[in-house]
Amino acid sequence: GLLLNTRDTLHAHITKTHNIDNFTYNPPINRSSNTASMAEQEGSAVPAQSKGSWTSFLKSIASFNGDLSSMTAPAFILSTTSLTEFSAYWAEMPRLMIAPAQEPDPAKRAALVLKWFLSTLKQQYASRNEKLGSEKKPLNPFLGELFLGKWEDECGTTQLVSEQVSHHPPVTAYSIWNQQHGVRLQGYNAQKASFSRTINVRQVGHAVLHLDKWNEDYLITLPSLHIEGLITGSPYVELNKCSYIVGSNGYTSRIDYSGRGWVSGTKNTLSAIVYPHGKEKDKTAVLYTADGSWTDTFTIKDAKTKQVIDTYYAKKEPKTPLKVAPIEEQDPLESRRAWQKVAEAIQKGDMNTTAHEKSIIEEKQRAMRKQEAADKKEWERRYFGRAEHLPIFERLIKEVPYGSLEADQTNGIWIFDPTKAKGAKPQFCTLTPGPINCWKWLLIDTHLLNTQVQVMSPATSRRLVASLSASLTSSSCRSTERRLCQRLQHQHRTIASTTQRYQQAPTPTSQRIPPRASPTNPPPSQPATTQNPHDLSPSSDTPPLRSLTDSLSDPPPTLSEHEKQVDWTRSYHGLSASPFTTEQAAILQQELSYDDIEIKPDGIIYLPEIKYRRILNKAFGPGGWGLAPRGETIVTGKVVTREYGLVCGGRLVSIARGEQQYFDPEGIPTATEGCKSNALMRCCKDLGIASELWDPRYIRKFMKEVGKECIVEHVVTKKRRKHWMRKDDELKYPYKEIPQPGAAPAVAARK
Repeated sequence: GLLLNTRDTLHAHITKTHNIDNFTYNPPINRSSNTASMAEQEGSAVPAQSKGSWTSFLKSIASFNGDLSSMTAPAFILSTTSLTEFSAYWAEMPRLMIAPAQEPDPAKRAALVLKWFLSTLKQQYASRNEKLGSEKKPLNPFLGELFLGKWEDECGTTQLVSEQVSHHPPVTAYSIWNQQHGVRLQGYNAQKASFSRTINVRQVGHAVLHLDKWNEDYLITLPSLHIEGLITGSPYVELNKCSYIVGSNGYTSRIDYSGRGWVSGTKNTLSAIVYPHGKEKDKTAVLYTADGSWTDTFTIKDAKTKQVIDTYYAKKEPKTPLKVAPIEEQDPLESRRAWQKVAEAIQKGDMNTTAHEKSIIEEKQRAMRKQEAADKKEWERRYFGRAEHLPIFERLIKEVPYGSLEADQTNGIWIFDPTKAKGAKPQFCTLTPGPINCWKWLLIDTHLLNTQVQVMSPATSRRLVASLSASLTSSSCRSTERRLCQRLQHQHRTIASTTQRYQQAPTPTSQRIPPRASPTNPPPSQPATTQNPHDLSPSSDTPPLRSLTDSLSDPPPTLSEHEKQVDWTRSYHGLSASPFTTEQAAILQQELSYDDIEIKPDGIIYLPEIKYRRILNKAFGPGGWGLAPRGETIVTGKVVTREYGLVCGGRLVSIARGEQQYFDPEGIPTATEGCKSNALMRCCKDLGIASELWDPRYIRKFMKEVGKECIVEHVVTKKRRKHWMRKDDELKYPYKEIPQPGAAPAVAARK
C-alpha cells in the first residue's frame, strides 16, 4: 500500500501534454532498420580501424581504479540509448505483468510473478546484444533526465515515468502502472562496475510490484552481472549469483544464475524455486521450480508432482511496442530529445561530433551543479522524492539472506511523489482531488510509521479525520485505498487521544489552574463544567478528560467519535466473527522449521517468543495486533499470573492466562513481563502458530531427529546431571559432556 497509486488522470495528463493518443511508435535511433548492416559488421569482432582504441580501452579497464561506468568507451561500443530508457524493459509484455492480478491462489500468484520477472531478463540484458550484434555501453544519464511513454494492447494502457534522480552515484527511479488491472511497479537502481578478469556489475536498488486486488507487494532484488566477450570485441551480458522476489503473501522466489565456463556450462542458465518464507533450505517445502535459459526457453514445474505447468519461449513471445512523444514535442530534459545530436553522431561513427555534443551537455550540467552549490540549493526532482525509510521495503527485505536496502549506495530510497508530479512539466496537473488526496495520506502514513511519537492536538485530529472522510466520499478511491485511509484515521485518533490522555489527566477541581488570558486566548465567560472522567461523548468546546487512576476501566480510543469504544478488559468484540484471510491463515499455520525450535536443558522444546511476534507481524502487519490485559495482576508467594486477550485487526481472537515464577520480590517486575510473554504464546496456540509443539508425536519425532540427552559435569563443582540439547549445538562453559557409550536417548516431555 505504500507504493503510490497511479491514476487514470496521469494517463489523461500525458495525453494532454504530449498528444499521446496520436502517438506512433517512435523507436530510438539505434533500433531503426538502417543499423542492421553496422550491427552485423561490429558484432562479430572489433573493426580494423578500432583495434588500437579497443586494445587501449582494455588496458585502461585493467588499470582503472573506481567506477567503470564513468569511462569513455571506443566509438563502436557506444550505444545511442540512455540508461533511463532501460526502465521500459520491465513492461514490454504487459500481459505477463498483470497476469498475477487475475490469479486467486496466492502460491500461484507468486509463481506468475516469477514468470513475469524471468520474462523481462532477456529484454533487460540481452535484447541489445541480439539487435546490434554486441552489448553497447549506454549513455550515462544526467541529473533530471526523463523518459515517459506508454504501451497499449488488449490489457489496456500501461504507463511509464522514469527519472534520473541522482548523478553521484547515478540512480534511476521509475514507476510503471496499469490502472485498469490495478498493477503497479515502482523502483530505483544504480550500477557499480569493477574489473577482475572481466567487467563485473553489481546492481544496487530494488523494485516492488503491487497488486491492488489482493493488496500484495513483491519486493524484487536485482541480479549481479558480468560482461563476457571482451577479448573478441563482441561483449554480452551474463547474469550470476542469485536474486530474490519476496511476497507479502508469505512466498519467496530465489533465482540462481549461471553461464558458460571455460570447460562446461550453458549460456544464460537459470534455476528458480518458489517456497514459503523461511523454508529456503527445506527441499520438501518447495512449491514450484523453474529451469532453463532466460534468453531462450524455461519451464515451470510443480515441485511435488514434477509436472510441467508452463513453458515460456522467449524468442516467440510478442512484444508490445512502446509509444513515446515525437522528439520535437518532448521536454528538453527527455532522453531522446536531450541526446538526439549525440545519438546521430554515434550512428554516423563521428566521434569528434559525439565528443563535442556530449561535452555541451556535460558542461551545462557542471554549471548547474556549481550554481546550485553557490545558492546552497539541491536539484529539484520532478516526479520522485527521497525517503529515509519505506516500511514495505524494510519488512520484506528481511526475508533475503544478508539483505539490505543499501540506501547509502543510492543516495536514499526513492519513491514517486504525487505533490511534485502535480506541478511538474511535462505536467501531471490534471490529477483529480481524490487520487491526489489519497496519495497525500499514503505519504503521511509513511511519515507516521517512521515517527515514534506524533503530538497532535484534538482539533487537528478532528480536522484531519473530516478531511479524510470528505476525500473518500468525493473521490474515486478504490476499496483498498479506503481501507488504508480508515487505518490511517485510526492511527491519528489513537496518537492524538493517547497524547491528550497524558497531557490532560484530571486533577481536583480546587487545584485546576485556568489558562492565562491573552488576545488569542480570552478568559472564559463562565466557569468550565467539570465532566465525568468516563464520559466519552464528543464535546464542541473542550475534549473529554480521561481518568489515569482507574487503570483498566479507561477504554481505548476507537475510529469514530460517536461510537461507543471497546473495553478490551471485558469485551468479546469480534470473537469468531469471521475467519482470517487465506493468506493470513497460511502464515499463521505455516509448519515450523526444525531450525527455529530450541530445547531447554530439562527437555522442554519451545519457539523463542520473538518468532511468535514476527509471525504475527507478518500476518497482520506491525501495529495490526496487540495484547490487552483482562483483569488484575495476581502475585502469590512464587508466581505472577494475569489474563490477557490477543486482539488482531480490531477484534478479539484469543484469551489466555500467563504465569511466571519468581524467586525474590525484586524479580516481580521481570516476572510480570514474562507472564505477558507466556500469555502471548498460549494465545498464539489458538491461531495455529507453533501448534506442533503441543503434539506428542511431533515432539517425539523432533527429539529423535534433532535432540540428544547427555550427561554433563560442572567443571567447578564436578556435579553431574542429565542435560538435553540440540545435536547441532555445543555445550557452553561451565559444563562439559561426559561420554556415555551405548546410552540410548530418552524421550523428552512437554509441558
